[in-house]
Amino acid sequence: MEGTLTYYYGLVALDPSGNASPLSAVIAVRVPGLLPPQGVEVSGSIGRIQVSWQDSQEEGLLGYNVYRSSRSDGDYQRLGAAPFTTGETVFVDSTTQAGQLYFYQVTAVGAGLESKPSTFRGARALEDLVGPATPEGLGGVGQVGGVQLRW
Repeated sequence: MEGTLTYYYGLVALDPSGNASPLSAVIAVRVPGLLPPQGVEVSGSIGRIQVSWQDSQEEGLLGYNVYRSSRSDGDYQRLGAAPFTTGETVFVDSTTQAGQLYFYQVTAVGAGLESKPSTFRGARALEDLVGPATPEGLGGVGQVGGVQLRW
């Protein structure tokens, strides 16, 4: 069964003088839909950004889509070829450029349905500025025609 959203409506009538009537009876209308994922968090590390969100309990949920943009206000592109399954609430984006700021949104996906995007979150992929550890135990043996080093 697909997910549904419930909207509530009530009406107030206004006359030409701006006087308002009392609120009418409130009705509930159910429409197919899914709520966007909540609790979206992002964190940047060396060469990648991790996106996580809270597991949704939406009826009819099949998975999630993760979207990325270099701008917070648009141009979001879906990452991955298909929605992530409902068991997955973490996505690691390893297609980042060091130093670049990225913005992410997550949607819930059902049968023929996709929620509105979550609130966007941003993080910067970090540069790898730390060199390797210093080699230890350096030794060498002189040989005819060269030196053999080991560590």
